[in-house]
Amino acid sequence: ADGRVVLKPTTRRPRPLLGAHFNFADGPNEVLLEMRKPRLQDSLAGVLRDSGIEDLRMSFHGYYSLMSPEATERLKNETRLPIQFPWFPIEDYISFIKKYKFTTVLGLNVEEGAEVAADLLERFKRADARDLITSVELGNEPFLSDRPWLPEDYAERSADIIERIRPYGRKIAIALAVGKDKRNPVRIAGNDYTERTLRALARRIDLRTSTDLYGVIHLYSKGVSPKTVEQFNRIVRRYSSMKYQVTEYNIRLWMSQNPHLTKEYALEFARKLNLLLAHPDVTGLWIHSFPYHSLVYWTDGKVATVVGFTDPKLQGDDWRAGWHLTPAGRVHGYY
Repeated sequence: ADGRVVLKPTTRRPRPLLGAHFNFADGPNEVLLEMRKPRLQDSLAGVLRDSGIEDLRMSFHGYYSLMSPEATERLKNETRLPIQFPWFPIEDYISFIKKYKFTTVLGLNVEEGAEVAADLLERFKRADARDLITSVELGNEPFLSDRPWLPEDYAERSADIIERIRPYGRKIAIALAVGKDKRNPVRIAGNDYTERTLRALARRIDLRTSTDLYGVIHLYSKGVSPKTVEQFNRIVRRYSSMKYQVTEYNIRLWMSQNPHLTKEYALEFARKLNLLLAHPDVTGLWIHSFPYHSLVYWTDGKVATVVGFTDPKLQGDDWRAGWHLTPAGRVHGYY
């Protein structure tokens, strides 16, 4: 009545983690090279910190097995992925994140089963790095795999892994999808895939009372919105109160014109990220991917890790050899 507006304080909650999908599959393999060479590690860790990245998503994606190069080739034959890169021991990654105090989401291969998952956790335990694991993510987009995975098959294999690795005391993250589009290898809409996955998983895992589970969601283009999170909630809340890790997101579906090199993109990025950071069900956001999209790029002075490897927007000092922040990377660093 007297014209005053009273703002009521909301309940404080932990802020979401800010991370990146730590990509090592596509050449030039600068991330993999610098991660493994001590004299180069400072520059890699430095640009990660400068761009606001604190957690790395090391997803094996069906093209890397920690067991051996031979196991990797067998895995790629099963998942039908032709990707080639120099194989590395997972201990190299463990020592890197331990040295620079990064945490990590580990996206293991459900194809390799529960014992390989336990082997991965055991290696972190031996390195006294188990506490650096933010979550163990069960596969990568099984609904888009050329393998392919029906939801009941994915749920059954995931239940085996959950039961096997729960004694290690880490969070476990389940891949979810949303939407009505059936244009995918399994010809199942995202809504139905998630519903069937959770229904099958609930037969073996008590989803309602479990406190160690996350849902994994990937958001792109128009889907980078709290409205998409609510779409997931309408399905997931019938089974579980789990919160979500957004382990991949990009505000554009296609990056062919390198929009992330512009200030306009950075402003759009900030507006969309603001809303997701404020959502109470989002525990972390990992941009897809490092170093190819949005936050940073690397150059040797001739080519750069941008789409097409060159771009007229890169001029002068932009071509100085090493890592560079994009406008969006500077925004992410402010957060």
